[in-house]
Amino acid sequence: MKKIVLIALLLGALQTIAAGAIAQPVGGADYEPREAGRAYTVRVGEVLDVREVRLVEPAQSFGWSQPRLDSSDGCAALGATLGGIAGQSIGNGNGRILAGIAGAAIGGISGKNACKPKPRVGLELLIKLNDGKQIVVVQERDGDFFAGDKVRVIEGSRLRVARVI
Repeated sequence: MKKIVLIALLLGALQTIAAGAIAQPVGGADYEPREAGRAYTVRVGEVLDVREVRLVEPAQSFGWSQPRLDSSDGCAALGATLGGIAGQSIGNGNGRILAGIAGAAIGGISGKNACKPKPRVGLELLIKLNDGKQIVVVQERDGDFFAGDKVRVIEGSRLRVARVI
């Protein structure tokens, strides 16, 4: 019974870690609640070029220079622990030890894959502003932009690009 409770607790922790690994949207129409009610500077321009890019979560550093860990490493450790516990509950004697080792290996691989951040599609927009300056803005793809589109560049906590309607 204790093993079942421990496994349930570890599964809950794995879900919590996996939820933290989900990247937040960074498109032109995405705002955080704290950004509501603020004034932003807006500049108008024209899209000169559009390039599709991948938005990839960086590995996190925990204060030491090497190695760099990402959020899926915690999931791998938790998955290995769960798999080891589950494997230990199968069989007797040496078979139990081997099942624990196999369970830990399978759980570690499964945990790592479950939490690995998936790259998202973004757009790199080359924009010529009305004052003649050229800028590049990268944001998550939340619509299509084409060369020649009239856009507004919204400056706040970060840059956002939206079509001028």
